[in-house]
Amino acid sequence: MLDIKKLIIKNWDKVFLISESNDLSYGELYTKLSLIHYEFEKLNIKKDDRVAIISSNSEDYVIVFLALIFYGATAVPINNNFSIDGIFNILKNINCTHVLYDDNFSKLKSAKNKILSYSINLFNKVDVNYSKQHIIPQINFDRFSTIVLTSGSAGYPKGVVHSLGNHIYSALGSNLNIPFGEGDRWLLSLPLFHVGGIAIIFRALVSGGAVVLPKSRNDLLISLKMKDISHLSLVPTQLFRLIQKMEQKKNNYNLQAVLIGGDRISCSLFKKAQKLHLPLYLSYGSTEMSSQITTTNCLTELSDYISYGKPLKYREIKIKENGKIFVKGKTLFKGYVTNKCIDKCRDTNGWFETGDKGKFNADGNLLISGRVDNMFISGGENIHPEEIERCLEENDKVLKAVVVPVKDVELGDIPVVFIHSKFELKSNKKEYKKTIEQHLPQFKWPKYYFELPDSGNSMKINKNELIKLANKFIS
Repeated sequence: MLDIKKLIIKNWDKVFLISESNDLSYGELYTKLSLIHYEFEKLNIKKDDRVAIISSNSEDYVIVFLALIFYGATAVPINNNFSIDGIFNILKNINCTHVLYDDNFSKLKSAKNKILSYSINLFNKVDVNYSKQHIIPQINFDRFSTIVLTSGSAGYPKGVVHSLGNHIYSALGSNLNIPFGEGDRWLLSLPLFHVGGIAIIFRALVSGGAVVLPKSRNDLLISLKMKDISHLSLVPTQLFRLIQKMEQKKNNYNLQAVLIGGDRISCSLFKKAQKLHLPLYLSYGSTEMSSQITTTNCLTELSDYISYGKPLKYREIKIKENGKIFVKGKTLFKGYVTNKCIDKCRDTNGWFETGDKGKFNADGNLLISGRVDNMFISGGENIHPEEIERCLEENDKVLKAVVVPVKDVELGDIPVVFIHSKFELKSNKKEYKKTIEQHLPQFKWPKYYFELPDSGNSMKINKNELIKLANKFIS
């Protein structure tokens, strides 16, 4: 069995974490982890306790997150954009005993609740020379290590339980496909409440690579120029914003890999990245499978239909009836948490249904056709939003299209589309309608076209909010 503690010790003098003010070596990481375990004891944190972390990405966050895992507790990273009421509901539902927060959530300290709350900065002054250190124990791979909330586009988030082994095998399989190791630097461009952010940390731990904290998540270009970044993980929205800045400022970069996941990438966005010679790797993944499931090799050209590569090592995929995608493997989560109970959500053969539909092409690469639960019925006909979205995104002017259903007295539901375009929607709406009418039957034609609002810091587009917005525009 792989011993993470031995890997950390092996890389003792190598840099693990790079921030604006400090470079933290693997040796310093090990020392801080052992000292923080002593602090956990003083806070009465016990093995298997569920401890929430609410903070923006920081050196403290990374260290405390790993300290909890190596201590034997379960880290519960929570989106720091959630409201206080929303956070308390999550803490209650997941049965957290403690919460560690940054300065922006100091009001948690005074709120009336039974959960013990402490500032995450409690540990930033730990003296690495302090003599009382704990020996970090070997952690069983099957031990619960994290509960990550799903970042789905609709509905209340579920708590996804991962073991340490889930994260380790996810990292090992990723690094076989996208080489990452000593001397490489992976920018922590995704939040640590997202499984993609957590995956970056573990890819470094198993390889001796370095993680870099960006100066600003809103302007990743600054970090690319200043920190000699070799690897980057982005959702398509981040890629679009980065390309906009790259087009304005021509520079040379040392990027070896840009991993794209979390959502479908449009043809026009892919072409823009191609013009800048970005080394794109497209991935299909999920929180339940600890990040990547399939990933392409480095893409240099766009095929007729965007594929998402082959299954990485330690993952398995099966396409069942009606194109439904099922997965299993060493990266498959332990189950969904409901208070103290775990729902494993597998069939009798250990397969987990993803809720996605797809197929493999002749080369064995995965093609995604859409979400099973996105389908709706209009006038008795089945509508798959992804088909309409892909049709619009074939137009180079369309950077992103999102189709949602809106209630209609006559037809039940009708398709409405929100478009993110290079140009003003009003001046190109006729062209977009013509594209739809040439390629799709009339019952699939969107009745209304609206501008897609900026999703802000959100990792995914909230379709429920778009439905509300569409109803507001139509009424």
